[in-house]
Amino acid sequence: MIFTKPKYSPKYIKTMSLFVCLIVSITSSFTWSYQGVESQKYQCKVISKSQAIYNAKRRIKGKIVSANLVKKGNRSVYKVRVLIDKKRVKTIIIPACK
Repeated sequence: MIFTKPKYSPKYIKTMSLFVCLIVSITSSFTWSYQGVESQKYQCKVISKSQAIYNAKRRIKGKIVSANLVKKGNRSVYKVRVLIDKKRVKTIIIPACK
């Protein structure tokens, strides 16, 4: 059996390991800070129920039957039910974010 000299010295391996750890830590901290910016982008100030009713009245004439804050997918909306011409009820979707 022939033993050959290792291709890389232990000092070189240690240096490269530290370099790789440094690169990984920098990129992971950048990723976390970027995700923080993205989550802040989707946070919103929710409007009040009375503001949602006001917005629905501006869109369509009629008597407000109900207004509820619900989740639709990944966003919040108000479902406002409006009685039109004393005959039928129409549901208006009002975004809950300003």
